[in-house]
Amino acid sequence: MQSFTEVWNIVTDAMKDEFSESFITLWFRSIKLLYLDESIAVFAAKNDFYRDIIENKHKQKIARYLKLTLDYNVDIIIESEENGPVDISKYTGETVIEEKPVTNDKPVTAAPAVTNENEYSNTQNFEYTFENFIVGSSNRFAHAASLAVAKNPHDNDYNPLFIHGESGLGKTHLLYAIMRHIKENDPSMTIKYVKSEDFTNKLIESIANHSTAEFRNTFRNVNVLMVDDVQFIAGKESTEEEFFHTFNELYEDGKQIILASDRPPSAMKTLESRLRTRFEWGIIADIQPPNLELRIAIMKNKAEKKGVDISYKILHYLAENLTSNVRQLEGAINRICAQSFLTNTPLTFEMAQSCVADMITNKPGANISVGRILTVVSQKKGVTIEDIKSRKRTETIAFTRHICVYLIHKLTDMSFGKIGEIFKRDRTTMMNSVKAVEDEIKINSLYEEEINELIREIKG
Repeated sequence: MQSFTEVWNIVTDAMKDEFSESFITLWFRSIKLLYLDESIAVFAAKNDFYRDIIENKHKQKIARYLKLTLDYNVDIIIESEENGPVDISKYTGETVIEEKPVTNDKPVTAAPAVTNENEYSNTQNFEYTFENFIVGSSNRFAHAASLAVAKNPHDNDYNPLFIHGESGLGKTHLLYAIMRHIKENDPSMTIKYVKSEDFTNKLIESIANHSTAEFRNTFRNVNVLMVDDVQFIAGKESTEEEFFHTFNELYEDGKQIILASDRPPSAMKTLESRLRTRFEWGIIADIQPPNLELRIAIMKNKAEKKGVDISYKILHYLAENLTSNVRQLEGAINRICAQSFLTNTPLTFEMAQSCVADMITNKPGANISVGRILTVVSQKKGVTIEDIKSRKRTETIAFTRHICVYLIHKLTDMSFGKIGEIFKRDRTTMMNSVKAVEDEIKINSLYEEEINELIREIKG
């Protein structure tokens, strides 16, 4: 049986396709689901400030995602824990004891300590292992290369290891699997995991605080350095300079470097050539979207871990219709399991179809045309389609064009080359347009909401 905490985890996981990780962590994972029935959902925010912000700005988002997961509407109630635990008996009519972690008699081995700059707990990150990474033709080489590095992180033939692939295909899973394997076999190894944005932010902070020596020691005094989303250092002069020297020092000392990106080094056109060359020194392994058989295997594994028996008919239906990435597949299983549990309904084929209907209707490229995207953006931004497709480079037109490119890439199956033909520009320019929007989304929550509103309008 799933607890309210587990249900809320399922809901927040479903938000990943719309909101950034940092946004979800700040506003949605910071609250607790205390009670849920067929009519209300009661949440606890840690203080009055969070309660007021969530109540005024994010309550509708919570309601929308609960509806997607539960398939029925509930009233959202946000309480504050600033003055003590929330008394939810006034909503339930009975005394409710706060959930405590479920324990069993089997001793649990603590995850090995690791130097880790990720925003999630080590316990969650160490769920990612080589044993639960489902291998198929689309990711076999990346898995084999990662395992080879994990077994022998001192082998310069695999240095650096550069893993690339689209979001949600398992790059970060492999990074944490490497991390766990190394630490389990040699606890003395020092490992540093960092996202490239955090590397940049810490560099800026160290310059402002006159603590660059401490910064360098943090990233250079390690046995293994892992940098996720390394594509975001491209075009940032100071970051590139610092990372160049960090890379050189680690490489010359025989320390292992592992990089993950959404594109290969050759496609990072704004990256300094000396860094691009170094990224290509070792092994480059790509991960492609999973094929039908692998998609079925991934979902079957996810369901088994939840202790749920899902028929092959349901799995095959989901695998045929959900093709974007692993995260989407796991989200579908989470949603179906939650729906079955919360409504106390048997897991039938018809229920599964109903649960994921919106995911299939709105899958990339299903019913969305380029014309629809251009029309909606043109109307919302007040820029003509003719100007969007022109060579004009005023700030307003250029950024509106970036948005169109980003949405076409996100909502259709068109390649960057085909998108470039629409705007009479090359593939690299289209990739840079997408990056420009992604960068702005990461630092501007209002801009992120504007983009999400455009997506909702386009999907109708």
